[in-house]
Amino acid sequence: MSVEKFVFRHPELYRRLLVTGCFGMLACGLGSMVVSYQPVQAASGWQVVSQMMKPVTLTPAAAVSPSRELPGKDGNVSAAQVQADTAPPPAVTPAPSRATVAVTAALTNNGDMRGLGRSMNATLFGDQYWESLNQLWTRESNWNPLAANRSGACGIPQALPCSKIADHSPQGQISWGLNYIKARYGNPGNAWSHERSFGWY
Repeated sequence: MSVEKFVFRHPELYRRLLVTGCFGMLACGLGSMVVSYQPVQAASGWQVVSQMMKPVTLTPAAAVSPSRELPGKDGNVSAAQVQADTAPPPAVTPAPSRATVAVTAALTNNGDMRGLGRSMNATLFGDQYWESLNQLWTRESNWNPLAANRSGACGIPQALPCSKIADHSPQGQISWGLNYIKARYGNPGNAWSHERSFGWY
């Protein structure tokens, strides 16, 4: 029996077949499953139709990750555009403080220890004491950070003993010397007066 004759002779059964098939396809859309149509032993005509139908395996479509496209003249994405889009942001270096800039400039000014000493002295005491400090340390070490004395004194301020200075960089030596003067004499003017009277400070 052909399909056309079956539909003509059994319209109600054909309608049920269509409804059943639609519900089966909707159920398959919810997940991956195999839909098998079992023949109904109600009529010989249905057996013929069921034999013509084969089991249908429905599988969900493969997930496709969306690709990000960058605009271009020809619609293509260049390697430079992809690299610029995926590159991490550049590291931000904080700007140095004014004090750091001043100290660095003094250190790089032909190794001028006096320039560094004057700027640090002005910060702690005021520039009015610069001449006293300059004459004091010119006599003691001539502003040489490698100066050493037989007595064990060393550095620009001629610390005695030398181990008193924790940081032997020029900045560390000057910082130690200025704090020593502040604690013992109050300011470089008094320290210079003591140096002239006794030959040491």
